[in-house]
Amino acid sequence: MTKKFHLTVWLLIILILSASICCWYMHFYYPPKPKDTNLKFWVGERISIEDREAYGMTKLPRPGRFGGGVDYLDSDYEAVLITTDYVTEGYYFPSEPEIYITYNFNNYPDLMSRNTYLTDISFNDPNIYLFGLTINSTREEVDEHLLSIGFKIIYFEWDRNEYNQETRQWRLVHYAEHVGRYQRDNLFVSFTEDFVSVGLRSTNKMGIVY
Repeated sequence: MTKKFHLTVWLLIILILSASICCWYMHFYYPPKPKDTNLKFWVGERISIEDREAYGMTKLPRPGRFGGGVDYLDSDYEAVLITTDYVTEGYYFPSEPEIYITYNFNNYPDLMSRNTYLTDISFNDPNIYLFGLTINSTREEVDEHLLSIGFKIIYFEWDRNEYNQETRQWRLVHYAEHVGRYQRDNLFVSFTEDFVSVGLRSTNKMGIVY
């Protein structure tokens, strides 16, 4: 009786731990879509090429760019034709218009994964809101709200050697600038003057270099 009881207890513990790990994994790599957004789609969704076409998305070629997945323009926006130095003279290809929502599809959760997911959404349409915020929200409004729901600020940091005239010595100075980037678990958000983005970061266990 005691052995059966102990075995049952251990099985329950293993099941609880397995369920907890599974829940953590799903929440970390596939965060749920927030209620306070009017985006049609959400990062972590698996949308096939056939479904992208059915939704009316426009594929956006990126000549001169290697890796980084495939970009699509939302069906509510009409692509414009442009050309660059990377293509044959006289060849034009579709690109996002002045106001847009774009989607990036990439291998996820690792770059070597066979599955392709929606891993990044970028937009500058002032009618679109994310976490109740728009591109016109102030830095103070964005900071206050995102920090209150568990995000942290990602500072752009760098070091630079500077010469001090008084001491006549060189010293290494550390700088940190707030550029509107935030992170919560594996969810990354940017609010800048030019665009807003939300995305997931794929791991790169094999060290792929583009």
